[in-house]
Amino acid sequence: ARTPAAASEMIVTVPVKDLNSVIRGKSGRDVTLATQAPDRITLSYSGKVDIPMVGEQNMNFSVDFKVVEVKDDRLVLQLDSGAAMNLAADLLAPRILERLPAGLVDSFSDGRAVINLSAVPSLKKRLSNVSLTGVSVDEESIRLRAVEK
Repeated sequence: ARTPAAASEMIVTVPVKDLNSVIRGKSGRDVTLATQAPDRITLSYSGKVDIPMVGEQNMNFSVDFKVVEVKDDRLVLQLDSGAAMNLAADLLAPRILERLPAGLVDSFSDGRAVINLSAVPSLKKRLSNVSLTGVSVDEESIRLRAVEK
């Protein structure tokens, strides 16, 4: 939904529940997106993990990201889940990224992900004539602020 803002600024609101549905539909996994603060997003995953000498175990994982920068159609997120989880995410990144739509993540290194929002089909047309200027999140939605190009 688009909401009028200042002069030529617009706000695109994306409901978190819709994102969760899309993530589940695309990945076939129970992945949940939640918001913790205006600049923090938590991605949670429940699944089975094969642990050597222990066997398959059900485990829950949560990764916190901080919104670092928003520019044009790119969103820069910094992993913010402690040293051990940051290292694990860096090691698992290649396996995770190969499951995502092509072009969605421009780069991922040192816990920093550059997300290409134009790679999301439902956002591509909306973002073609605007530049992102900010993002904020709450329990119910992610709001992208933009100005006309």
